[in-house]
Amino acid sequence: MKKGVFLLLLSLIGFSAHSSNEMDYNLRFAQPAYRELGATFRLLNQHPGNNPEKQLNYYKQLSQKVNLLKDLKHGVASNFSKSYIGRGKLAKTAYYIDLNDLAMQYAGSVPYQFLKEHAQSIETLPELLEVAVNLSEKGLRSFKIQIKESVRKRLEEEKLRETRMIQSAQDIQELETLVSQVSDFTKQNDLKEQQQEKANKKAEGEFSNRNEDESELTDRMATYAAMLGRATACGIDTEHEFRLVGNWLDRVFPPGSNEQKTYLPIFMAGTEYHMNLQLNGETPDSCLKIKHEYSVSPWP
Repeated sequence: MKKGVFLLLLSLIGFSAHSSNEMDYNLRFAQPAYRELGATFRLLNQHPGNNPEKQLNYYKQLSQKVNLLKDLKHGVASNFSKSYIGRGKLAKTAYYIDLNDLAMQYAGSVPYQFLKEHAQSIETLPELLEVAVNLSEKGLRSFKIQIKESVRKRLEEEKLRETRMIQSAQDIQELETLVSQVSDFTKQNDLKEQQQEKANKKAEGEFSNRNEDESELTDRMATYAAMLGRATACGIDTEHEFRLVGNWLDRVFPPGSNEQKTYLPIFMAGTEYHMNLQLNGETPDSCLKIKHEYSVSPWP
């Protein structure tokens, strides 16, 4: 390519007006070739971003341009060769891209840097089209890899998103279950407290009127002591029942009274006594039987 060609690129003025008798017939192959070359290079300089859908659309456009350039290259090579240049000056100028002035008007849409890099290897329009096709196909191969990578990343992101949504749903379900359990447990305790209050009121009425004599009280104390002692030895949770019996003893024997000071130590000693009997295997009842009796026994 002649040295003056690149300087002319810097001062492009577009197509000049030419009369119809100057326009060679074969220019109809050159004009669309240069036009599509410029459009292809503009497309190659674009970047569609990281969106797979936009990348795919860009890939389709570039692929269409490559196929069109191949068709134009075939048309130029078949109908616009050195032997078909004809008499028109424009036709010759368009075919040999190293000729100055008008040649650069045709090649004006082709990047200057591209022409500069291939100045020693490109002499004719078919050669220019061949290099452009190869460059575009290289771009397609590279961009195909980019699209696959974008799709892979998108799939990973969507899978992570799905995992987060599933985990969130599981967390919500777990919390709902826990809250429901707390609510049910609260209702059960409320019911027990109501039952206890009723029993307390009933017991208060009984003991305030002294409907039970001392022998009846001691019998009940002995029964409770035996049940609580054996149940404790069998590993049964007796906290709630101990509290019920303790409240009952407070009602029967007012706190600080001589009766309480007398009977409370007896009750505690009886509980410990029966617990030791059960631990030492000195009772006829198994823990299984004791658990059953404990669950059905009436408590104050």
